[in-house]
Amino acid sequence: MSEDFQRRKHSVGQNAFHLVWCPKYRWHVLKPKPINRMCETLIKGTCYYNGYVVHELEVMQIISIFL
Repeated sequence: MSEDFQRRKHSVGQNAFHLVWCPKYRWHVLKPKPINRMCETLIKGTCYYNGYVVHELEVMQIISIFL
C-alpha cells in the first residue's frame, strides 16, 4: 500500500478498512467461476461509484476487501 494521504482544507489522513463477508454455506455459494466474477465486478463497480479505492479484493470461500 502506498502512502497516499487524503488532503483536505484542515486535515491530512488515511483511512483503511478490511471487510470480510462469509456466507453460511460459503463453498456452495461462491464456488462457481461466474459467481466469483460477478461478485468482483459488482464490488469494484460499487466502490468506484462511491469513490472508494480498492487496494485488495479476493473472492474465494469468503470475500475479503481491503479499502
